[in-house]
Amino acid sequence: MTDAKISVSHYLIVATGIALCVGPSALTLSCAGIFFTPVSDALGVGKGEFAFYMTVLFLTMFFTLPLAGRLIARQDIRLVLSGAVITVSATLFAMGFFDAVWQFYIAGAFIGFGQSFLIYLAVPTLINRWFKQKAGRFLGLCMAFTGIGGVLFNPLGDYLIQTYGWQAGYQTFGCLALIIALPFTALAIRSYPADKGLRPYGQEAKNDHEEEELDGISAAQAFSSKSFYALVVFAGLIGFVSVVYQFLPSYGASLPLSEQFPAIAGTIAAAAMAGQAIGKLGLGVIADKSISAGMWTAILAGSAGLAMLWLLPGFYAAILLAAFLFGPFYACALVQVPLMTKAMFGMRDYSQIYSRISMCSAIMAALAATAWGYLIDWFGFYILFAASLALLAAIALIGSYALRSNLRNN
Repeated sequence: MTDAKISVSHYLIVATGIALCVGPSALTLSCAGIFFTPVSDALGVGKGEFAFYMTVLFLTMFFTLPLAGRLIARQDIRLVLSGAVITVSATLFAMGFFDAVWQFYIAGAFIGFGQSFLIYLAVPTLINRWFKQKAGRFLGLCMAFTGIGGVLFNPLGDYLIQTYGWQAGYQTFGCLALIIALPFTALAIRSYPADKGLRPYGQEAKNDHEEEELDGISAAQAFSSKSFYALVVFAGLIGFVSVVYQFLPSYGASLPLSEQFPAIAGTIAAAAMAGQAIGKLGLGVIADKSISAGMWTAILAGSAGLAMLWLLPGFYAAILLAAFLFGPFYACALVQVPLMTKAMFGMRDYSQIYSRISMCSAIMAALAATAWGYLIDWFGFYILFAASLALLAAIALIGSYALRSNLRNN
């Protein structure tokens, strides 16, 4: 094998992670919110009823994550991820032809199946397999592109909806998801560095025949520990609160400011995605130095953003800044949680442990998509911000406990 230096193949792994995040993941998740109001209005249903398709999406992810983990571990990752990209892209395109809300529920199941491979497992697994050093920075870089994709595609989607209708928005997004991601998953990657005669970046083998010995806690040890369950609750609450992002465009459209600034729905979504992108990059860099500091940075930024959205609804600049500040907290689910998992339990049984934690995040996001929608329909947007701030306080306490009770520190 060649020396453990960075190569073109390592860069292609990062490029593939970026393509998956900026393409199918951003287009289906980061941009979902801009469709809530126009589609629910067109179908004559409430936002909560329409948003139930996101609940179906996350529930499907919850049930299929163990299967996704096994397939990624055992099969050629090119075939697995290419199939997932085609599934998500084709479904997104088909949504542009729907005329009943139940059809979106079926679509949610198909997208959830595909995204269980893409958003939670593919990028962390590939980065951790190919990079022993600077994994946090490269993971943060890749995941930042779900936010960059939101910055790019939320305004585009808003323009398409306003000009050509929401159907054209879904059809265009389906095509973009396929064009952006499929060439990389089909041609640019391999499952392990050894498949290309390489080692993970930063790994120095003792001899040509020795396999890397992964350090860390076994899955059995982890599953019987208090720190694991604390991390599960931590990740679940993050998943629940992060869904608040999906409703920010509708919040912007509900404000009197929307009469003066008709593009506020797309702009507020883009601001949050910009914050998410910068937050993911920042969290990756900070986490390489201090996992705890990354957690507190995200929570404090998110708290400030939610408080401003709640208390300053009449100021356009303040709302955009608040959405931007919420972005780093939104980044927690895809950067902070996998890095905390690696820091607390190591790489020995990482995929088994992280898939269980991801399941909790997915199920809580599934509940949140509907719960927040109905709460907004019944009580208005302010209950969304007040409840989210209370949950952020709980997240801070539980995350701190999880890090203190870490088995690797005891």
